[in-house]
Amino acid sequence: MIYSYYPGCTLKDRAKELDKYARASAAALGLELKELKEWQCCGAVYPAASDEIAPRLSAVRALMNTENGKLVTMCSACHHVLKRTNFDWNNDENFRTRATNYMQPETPYDGSVKVIHFLELLRDEIGFDALKKKVVNPLTGRKIGAFGLTEPGAGTDAQGQQTTAVLDESGENYILNGTKCFITNGTVAETFVVFAMTDKKLGNKGISAFIVEKSFPGFSVGKHEKKMGIRGSSTCDLIFEDCIVPKEN
Repeated sequence: MIYSYYPGCTLKDRAKELDKYARASAAALGLELKELKEWQCCGAVYPAASDEIAPRLSAVRALMNTENGKLVTMCSACHHVLKRTNFDWNNDENFRTRATNYMQPETPYDGSVKVIHFLELLRDEIGFDALKKKVVNPLTGRKIGAFGLTEPGAGTDAQGQQTTAVLDESGENYILNGTKCFITNGTVAETFVVFAMTDKKLGNKGISAFIVEKSFPGFSVGKHEKKMGIRGSSTCDLIFEDCIVPKEN
């Protein structure tokens, strides 16, 4: 299903990761967020404007350009403005008349668009039962997991890690190379959350997490470390030598 999508200024600037998350989540659920053409700022600061109509015209335009009757946004401020503008359009004749006179559209907006926050889309349009079927839960049942971040040259300084993940030529898998050390449960875990650099130029923002199964080719576990204390906790290295990890992981 295709939904008209209004990203908003914040998601195109300071919150690009949130925009990326919304699009990726929608795609995983079989949905397409179709960005509105030539959208403009919704006018979230319009209460401070001397002319209360003009700053809201971009919101009206977004509503007019919506396809299939539903407009999705991830930004809470945009959601508020778009929804309030839609409400006023349907209930305030003075606002509707003045906005129409400003814009003089060929086809006046009929007020029928439903404004939906992305979380409302997940809750009301998709439903929790459908979401549960899509959520990956590799630790169902009696399985042990492990967390792989620390390296010989990088502990709490995550951006100093040397483990890399590169997308292969097929675009279907990431290839991991590097070593993690002092990993709790490393010798007994079946599933691992492993951090690697996907783009070193971005520093902290170039780090990605991968779900790695013990059976993945190119992955091996080092020897059990003999510690002075906490000996009931198994600790070892995680070794990645051209380890193949599916892109969806």
